[in-house]
Amino acid sequence: MLSNDPFYIQNLSTSKILTKEDWYDFKEKFSNVYPLFFWNIKEKGFQLTKSEQRLVALEKLGMDSTEIAKMLGISSGSVIVSRYRLRKKMNAPNDVPIVEYLEAS
Repeated sequence: MLSNDPFYIQNLSTSKILTKEDWYDFKEKFSNVYPLFFWNIKEKGFQLTKSEQRLVALEKLGMDSTEIAKMLGISSGSVIVSRYRLRKKMNAPNDVPIVEYLEAS
C-alpha cells in the first residue's frame, strides 16, 4: 500500500487511539505518510508531549475538534483546552493553524 494513497490516509484518520499500543500503531502509519513530521518539529526545538504529538498529528490530517475527540475518546472541550494550552506553550498566534505554525517556525 502506498503511503500517499488517499485510502491509506482515510484509513489512518478513521482509526481510534485509546491505548498506548493504538498510539504506536497510529504513529507508525502516520510516519509512513509524513516521514519527517515529528523529526522536523523536534529539530525546531519543540518538545511535545505524547498527548501534544497526537493532537498535532490529527490536526495534520485535517481533523476538527469533534473528529479528534471521537478518535481519542475524549470530549470536544478537552481537545479545545489541549489546543489552547499547546498554543500558549509555543507562543503560537490564534490566527495561524498549529500545524502551519510548527512547520513554518
